[in-house]
Amino acid sequence: MATLHLPWEIISREILPKLPAKSLLRFKCVSKSFKTLISTPEFINSHLSSNTNRHLLLINKTDQQLYSLDLDTPNSAVTRLPLRHRFNDYDCFVLSSCNGLICFVQINTESCCYYQLFNLSTGVYKNVDFDISDLLSFGNYLNFGFGFDCENDDYKLVIIVDYFDAMVYDVGDEANRRQVIVCSSNTSCKRLVVDKLSPRDTVILQHMAVTENSSKLNCMFWTSSMNKHRCGCFDVCGERWVEDVPLPDYNGGEIEKLHDFVDIGAIDGCLCLLTVNHRHSSVDVWIMKEYRVKESWVKLLDVSDSVVTRSLKVVPFAYGKNSEDDVLFLKDDTSELVWYNRLCKTTVKAEICGVPEINKAFMCKDSLVTISGGSYPSKPALVVVVDLLLLSWVAWMKWLTLKPF
Repeated sequence: MATLHLPWEIISREILPKLPAKSLLRFKCVSKSFKTLISTPEFINSHLSSNTNRHLLLINKTDQQLYSLDLDTPNSAVTRLPLRHRFNDYDCFVLSSCNGLICFVQINTESCCYYQLFNLSTGVYKNVDFDISDLLSFGNYLNFGFGFDCENDDYKLVIIVDYFDAMVYDVGDEANRRQVIVCSSNTSCKRLVVDKLSPRDTVILQHMAVTENSSKLNCMFWTSSMNKHRCGCFDVCGERWVEDVPLPDYNGGEIEKLHDFVDIGAIDGCLCLLTVNHRHSSVDVWIMKEYRVKESWVKLLDVSDSVVTRSLKVVPFAYGKNSEDDVLFLKDDTSELVWYNRLCKTTVKAEICGVPEINKAFMCKDSLVTISGGSYPSKPALVVVVDLLLLSWVAWMKWLTLKPF
């Protein structure tokens, strides 16, 4: 019977890049050629763009720990991540993920703060210290974002600081101050960016959204002089504000108000906009198919089901595995995950075994991306002993196999 041999190009370019990251890590033990290939930057980038494996990150409200769930594997078990932090919304929180790296921030008013990058698939992590003790005074508003500088291969933390006086409308320009601070994970240095935005533009106190183009951070602003919302865009590579992202005509020409519900996010790499439709008492979800192209905005769905929109705070995360008709939502009022079918307009609660009360939820892509200066978590002593015993047993069996009798 003839043995079928696949060409190396098909294996390396068509098959391996589509496999899960943890499988590829095991494949490094197959041969030197596999190990060399999987470790190259070219393959890591190819795997990042080719694989579709997604992880759902959940913060359990009870123990404040971070859990991971394979979203595309039915009945997959929830895994608690090996992190020693208790996550809340104040001094320790998960910010977002970018290229498969999770970023969370630890704020300590008495010592140096830091943020940590963590690769869910490989276990590599890195702590980056930064000092913002001078910004933690009462009344200052801090908005965090996390993006990738593709020109310098550097993951950066971006902080927009609105001082208390900047939130008062009837004060002079000298009191209106805003700073943008960029922290580099490569050099651990902090840089102040000159903010060219009008100080009277109010930052809507939400997260900054990062899309598939991970070098651009998007933040919602309210422009009081024009009575409308706008989407600011911060270029992580150039460390500067660039031209705004155009928004769709979501309000039908009606006059906007500061407290109108407008939020942004990302779903499967595309910029997502959530607005309240007062005429139909629903929440409209818009998707920007082509980044920065206004004509590419399409209304994905309008959710009028009171089960979903009771608090008008719904966060879409991902499409279903085999269909874009199913959208995964998080309800802020009850912290429940629900699948919403946009054709039938029906909701089904997503049952997550092991995490009874969900505080926050995030999406993270499967990735082999490395972190410059990163470390692997140390193994417990018992695990190290077991590994050594297994290696010794394998060596002993090989010796018995080769020994002549």
